[in-house]
Amino acid sequence: DDIDLYMEDSDCQRAYRQLHSSARRKKYGKLYRLLAEVVQDFGLLHLLPLDIQNATSVGRVVAAIDKANGYVFLGGGGSTNDENLPYDMFQSAMRLDETTTRLEQIQDIAEQVQRRDTQKSESRDQSQRRRA
Repeated sequence: DDIDLYMEDSDCQRAYRQLHSSARRKKYGKLYRLLAEVVQDFGLLHLLPLDIQNATSVGRVVAAIDKANGYVFLGGGGSTNDENLPYDMFQSAMRLDETTTRLEQIQDIAEQVQRRDTQKSESRDQSQRRRA
C-alpha cells in the first residue's frame, strides 16, 4: 500500500529516490532535494489515517484541515476587525493543541492495525476459496 510506504519513510527520502530515476532529475534535481528538505525540516507534511465510514476519524481529519488552513483561528468562521485578533488566534491554536490527545493518536494507530488485519483476513479468505 502506498500510504504505508510514505508512513514508514517519513523523511521524504522515498520521493527523493524516485526522482533519481527521472529524466528531469538533471534539470530539477537540486530544487527537488532542497524542497524535500524544507518539507522535512519544518514538518509541512502530516499524514492522517482516514476511515470514511467512521465519523470520529473523519472529524479528526476535518479538525486537522481546519487547523492547517487557519479556519480555526477565525473563531466564528468569518472575518473580524477585533484588535485582539492576534491574541485570540494564539489562544485558539493552544486550545486546539490541547485537544489533540494521546488517546486520539492511539485510536489512529488502532484504526491502521484494524484495517491491515481486515485486509489480511480478506486475502486469506480469498485464497482459501480458490483452493476449495
